Amino acid sequence: MTSRRGLAGLALALAVTTSTLAGCSSQTDDFCDALSSQFDMSGLQRAIDAGDDAAITRQLQQLQDLRDLAPPDIHADAAAVIDATIDTVRAITEVKGPNGEKMPVDTTKLDETLANVSVSAQKLSNYADRICHVKLRR
Repeated sequence: MTSRRGLAGLALALAVTTSTLAGCSSQTDDFCDALSSQFDMSGLQRAIDAGDDAAITRQLQQLQDLRDLAPPDIHADAAAVIDATIDTVRAITEVKGPNGEKMPVDTTKLDETLANVSVSAQKLSNYADRICHVKLRR
């Protein structure tokens, strides 16, 4: 016969496991939802075309928020792509960064980043397609 202590331990283990699994799924779901709604670059493009610095900054903040939502299995690649995007937009428009950064973007470093970001971009695109069922526009 199983003791109460044994049942309590089993219940606790199941609760922790369920919570951990739900947390992973929820983080992935949150990221996928945000990816499908926020990685559309048309809002950012309209803000750039209009020369609306405040709107550009808001769009960059949304991208940064998306980066921060990325689950561990895609976080590094999402960060590489999103950070390169933010830095590129900042270099072209000279707006402040999403955290109010005023320092100009180091274009030499940005050139190196852009030369190497394609692998991360492909991984992010594959993840979006396979896990989130979202096709990222190119």
